[in-house]
Amino acid sequence: MSLSNDTRRLIRQIIRQVHPDLFAANPYERQCNSDSLQVLNAYVDDLAKGLSPPPARLEFYVREAGALMKREAELPDTGSLAPLFFAFGLITAEELQAADPYATVQDTNFLSWLQETVHEAVRTAEQHELLKWRIRKYRDTLQEKFSLTAVQVGAEYAVSLSEQERQVEALTTLEYGLSSLYQDGMSFEGLSIQLYHPDMCPVESYAYMDEHGEYQMQTSYMKSYIADDGTVHLVADSTTIREQIKALDLDRARMLAFVADFWLGRVKELTPAVQTLLGVKAVWCDTKTEQNSQKFVIWAGYLLEKRWAALALPWT
Repeated sequence: MSLSNDTRRLIRQIIRQVHPDLFAANPYERQCNSDSLQVLNAYVDDLAKGLSPPPARLEFYVREAGALMKREAELPDTGSLAPLFFAFGLITAEELQAADPYATVQDTNFLSWLQETVHEAVRTAEQHELLKWRIRKYRDTLQEKFSLTAVQVGAEYAVSLSEQERQVEALTTLEYGLSSLYQDGMSFEGLSIQLYHPDMCPVESYAYMDEHGEYQMQTSYMKSYIADDGTVHLVADSTTIREQIKALDLDRARMLAFVADFWLGRVKELTPAVQTLLGVKAVWCDTKTEQNSQKFVIWAGYLLEKRWAALALPWT
């Protein structure tokens, strides 16, 4: 049996929808898709070897209109991909029930193509997981080595392998800068660092007048700075990383971090009391900024003070 190009097109449509790289911000769904791709990979491998594969259950997540939706398929031991195509709405119920036009057992050319297609998706997912582990391990090593409170590089979730590779490069540059300054006697204890690769950091644009009296616009990557919560923001440029760090007031960064931690600690202390007072299961506060933490503490203190005042009884 010879499968048409339409069948390959259907496979490509599915891979494009479920590829784990598309779900970097959704760890559970990403892992689910990765696991199902590996199951499909084993299923295809058996077919390529001329074996009758055991039935396989696939669960994939896709995005539709901004929402995550699950697609499930049960592949039979006959080597049919029709249930997978039906689960994604690519064939009709009549086509699913008809004499299987999507059987793959006898089509060795298609199997070879399908095997490589699925293998590539699985390899990419495995490389992504390996780099994710390497980045996490590298961050932990730097935190322990220099007594840092935290190290964050780039965005919270890396979308592609190239972005992950840049994160590794950025961490390598940071280690170089910290190590050389540490040997000079500089301490980084208690600091939190937000790191940016030069190719992926925020940019700054400004206008100026040149020597001919004409306005010009210039854009460059951001300059290092200390945020209100004490986080040290650095660009991982190997030619400037040392100068960036030396130019910052790290004692001020520690002080700001101490103050931010104080307010965060107060939020954690007051939350159970507010939950009890309001009779709710949870109270949520956006503590990404020190200002938000302060507002919550003031609000919680006001509620508790009024409650205690209402419950106060005279001594006589």
